[in-house]
Amino acid sequence: MRIFRLSDPRNPDYTRAIRLGSWSAESVVCQACGAITQTRVPPLQIEYVAERRASIRGDFVWPGFDDDVALSPSAQSVLDGCSVIGWGRVEVSVDRKSRGRSSRRASAGDLLKDSSDLRELIVLGRATVDIGRSSIRLSLACNQCGARRYDLEGVERFTVDWDPRTRTALRKRLSRATGQGLFVYASEPTQFGVFRVQELPACILCTESVRSSIETAGLTNVAFLEYGELV
Repeated sequence: MRIFRLSDPRNPDYTRAIRLGSWSAESVVCQACGAITQTRVPPLQIEYVAERRASIRGDFVWPGFDDDVALSPSAQSVLDGCSVIGWGRVEVSVDRKSRGRSSRRASAGDLLKDSSDLRELIVLGRATVDIGRSSIRLSLACNQCGARRYDLEGVERFTVDWDPRTRTALRKRLSRATGQGLFVYASEPTQFGVFRVQELPACILCTESVRSSIETAGLTNVAFLEYGELV
């Protein structure tokens, strides 16, 4: 059974959001590798950038780099039915520039009203990677702070190329290479449906059955990148 990364499709039809929020007061920078020991403090705080083209909120709202996501009530209901997850509170605002422009005040107000029911997806599942079989490699092991970083090759991903003729950025989707990606032991993913792995803590992963439930429900503003398989 395949596994997928939940990802922001960067669809311009949906309102863009950025992550704000509070961070732990203790911030230590390792002098050897530059790693920062700091964590985000709940609740998840996001700010909409209300743009003229997009004033529609998707079922998935991505305020960061695919590591945090807030879900609509419809999406919450679907995930509650097919996975074991938790929910966190979300505080929403609209950027000052959008509030100050009369042409965008109505859409900004609608976004705030429609977003009072958003909840942060809290991933509870933790899965174990078969390191020897996966195309994942240790790129940093700091002897001073203990930080470890991994590079993953061969998974499905988005890339951005510059088109000099049209002077625009073209986003392309590259398929997963045969036999590469994460090979994850099945017990935890099968139990939780949505999970993370220690080596790539920023990635929100899901099983094929969770992906099917989300797609069948027609939930919006989410992409599924093929990241590997269960073993």
